[in-house]
Amino acid sequence: MGLVALTFVSEQVRAMKLKFRPTPGTAPWYDREKTKKPSWEKPDWPVNYFVPNFGDDIDIVAARKNINDTEKRLKTTLHADFGQTDGVKRDYFVPNFGQD
Repeated sequence: MGLVALTFVSEQVRAMKLKFRPTPGTAPWYDREKTKKPSWEKPDWPVNYFVPNFGDDIDIVAARKNINDTEKRLKTTLHADFGQTDGVKRDYFVPNFGQD
C-alpha cells in the first residue's frame, strides 16, 4: 500500500513540476522595467565611503621576510613562473574504483 501511495504521489509531483509556470508579474523576468538596467548604474546604497587602511597583513609581512631570508641564505633570487613546465608526465593512468 505504501509503495503504491508513494508512486502515486511522485507521479503527481512530477506532473505538477512539468506544468508549473509562474504567473506574470511574480517572477523578475516578467518585469521588463526592472530588467532593463542593472541596479549599480544608479545605486540606492551609500557609495564612495571611506575605507581605512590598516597596513599590510601580518601574514604578508611574514611571507616577505621569509622570502628575503631564503634568498639571502641561498644567494639567489626566487622567481615565480606560472608558465607551462617541460618534462611533466602527462596522460597517466587514473584507476576508477567506482562511485563514492
